[in-house]
Order: sequence, then C-alpha cells, then structure tokens
Amino acid sequence: MNVFVGARPYVAAGSQVYSTPGTFSLTVPQFVTSMTVVELTGAGGGGGGAWYNGDVTQSYSGGGGGSGGKYTSQTLAVTPGESLAIIVGNHGNGSGGALDGASLIGTAGGLSSITGGLGSYSAGGGGGGIGGYASGVGGGTGGSPSGGNGGSGAFFAGGGAAGTNGTGHGSGGVGGASVGGSGASGTDGYVSLSWVGQS
Repeated sequence: MNVFVGARPYVAAGSQVYSTPGTFSLTVPQFVTSMTVVELTGAGGGGGGAWYNGDVTQSYSGGGGGSGGKYTSQTLAVTPGESLAIIVGNHGNGSGGALDGASLIGTAGGLSSITGGLGSYSAGGGGGGIGGYASGVGGGTGGSPSGGNGGSGAFFAGGGAAGTNGTGHGSGGVGGASVGGSGASGTDGYVSLSWVGQS
C-alpha cells in the first residue's frame, strides 16, 4: 500500500507466504527493487513400501524413508510492477506395500521456485525412498539426498526415518514397516518472501 510521508510516497514493508502446492503470481510493489527469499523449500519425497511374499518365516526389511526437499534463502533483484512467478512443489506420495515383484519406490517431491525478470531461484524436491525386500537384500535405501536423505529400513522393523532439511517444511515420508507396510507421503514445499519499506 502507498502512503505519503511529507511530500514523498512511501511503500510499507511487507511479506507473503505460499504453502499450498500450485502456481502463483505476485506483483512487485512500487519502489521495491529487492526482495528477500526468506525460505524456498522443495517438497519432500514419499517413503518406500515394504515387500512381503506371504511367507511369515522369512525376514523382511522396512522401506526407506523419502528425503527432504532442498532449502535455500536468497536475495532477489526485482523491478517495481513486474509479476513474479511462484511455484510451490507438491509432496511425493508414499508407496504401498506389495506382494512379490511390484515397484515399491515412493514418488519424488516437486520443485519449488520463484522467477522474475532479473533472476530466479529454485529448490528441488526430495527423492522417494526405495522399497524394502526380503532377507539377504538389505534394508530399503533412502531417497536421493536433496536436503536430507531418508533412512533405511531394518529387518523385521519399522521403515526408514524421513529425511528433513531443518525448516519444518518439505520433509520426506517415513518408510513402510516390514511385512508389507506402506510408506508415508512427504510434505509440501514452501515459499516465503519479504521486502522492506521504500520511498
């Protein structure tokens, strides 16, 4: 909002948060030439599921946890009146537990980004956890390290831990518990912007 201080127009400091997956636009206020990207976080990957073939005498490993989305904080040069394009990444889905040869990999989280005429920044989503299989194969491997890697499942145990990035947003999903458990979904990305008052 523009106000007048003496004879000079003035734009108050402001901020904007985007926490719902999707594509958004933000018009840069008059006189503002720089914005702080307080937090730009990609979405977390889903946890891997756990395999089970119906034989309860075997040992089964839990699925790997999905990794957390990448996090960054930056300063973005902007032009007053321009429209910034903002994308908030959607969470990765956890894989269901399954019998025999089905794929048990959680899906990757979506990328978050902010783009203007003078520059852009992006934060990749976390990878999906790999499924846990029977004895002799090992626990499920966590998703690719994009912010924080998911843990691996253990035989006859819970799934791997979810990867995080320290922000509380864009966390990965926990891996499925052994003997056919489903992996949990990750959490959505996050974008937070702020700017100082200008005249």
